Amino acid sequence: MGKKMRNILIALVIGFQLFPITVYGKGKDAFLIYQEAMQKTVASRNWKEELDMDADMTIIQGKAKTKTKVTLDAVTEVSDYDENDSSAVQMTGSASMAVLGQKYIWNMTYRDGKAHYEYKEPVSKTVDHFINTEYDEKG
Repeated sequence: MGKKMRNILIALVIGFQLFPITVYGKGKDAFLIYQEAMQKTVASRNWKEELDMDADMTIIQGKAKTKTKVTLDAVTEVSDYDENDSSAVQMTGSASMAVLGQKYIWNMTYRDGKAHYEYKEPVSKTVDHFINTEYDEKG
């Protein structure tokens, strides 16, 4: 799996981990239930998230296209979250993913705009990513 695809998957993991809500309902009711639960969770400033996901995936490289399944399990603890100031938020977590017969395992910490990844499988290495904590609504 290429570096770009791995980074996309990691971004998805982090994105899915931001709002740990199980929603039961249909249509607008489900979304309203989700919104209410999300607001209560965010107001607490601290929470633990668990994600278990199986998904269909299409990988495209040039003209080649491969369809596969991906399995992802992740646990993340979020602390010091402030809806109006993301600079203080801290996260620690671990994840494992299986795709195309390959297993990926990593740990992650985030603090002060720095995401630190410790990859365990398929290779052992560490990577740091610096993330701009300033949000610009204009993009």
